[in-house]
Amino acid sequence: MIMSPEKTAGVSEVEHRNDGETTIKSVQNVALADASSKQQPSLFTRRMFMLYGCLLVATLNSCINGYDGSLMGSINSYPQYRSYFGFPLESGTPSTGIVYAIYTIGNIVGSFAAGPATDTYGMPQRNNQVDAWECLLVL
Repeated sequence: MIMSPEKTAGVSEVEHRNDGETTIKSVQNVALADASSKQQPSLFTRRMFMLYGCLLVATLNSCINGYDGSLMGSINSYPQYRSYFGFPLESGTPSTGIVYAIYTIGNIVGSFAAGPATDTYGMPQRNNQVDAWECLLVL
């Protein structure tokens, strides 16, 4: 099978064999497939474990953030909370409900600003001071 250059634009790899057959591999991301086939990445290197650690911190942050949001949103329904702070037991508490809603809305809006802010204002190279602050932050 002979392919023209126009038809291979979205194809990651075209292999021409000696018997005249052509093997075409179709992928979703051509650049990623090409880089992966050339580099052969390993999952057990020091840099990958550093990435796993960063992803673990982000995942745990997301979990505790969801827990806090659900706890803060549902605490309005507890009679003990309402009686302690002097809210009426039979009606809702919209004034505190909007405060808890702002917490969730702030997380959503802030997530769009966090990526560009770290890309723009982040440090181009790591040093010992950054490592010390990260250790302190984790503790």
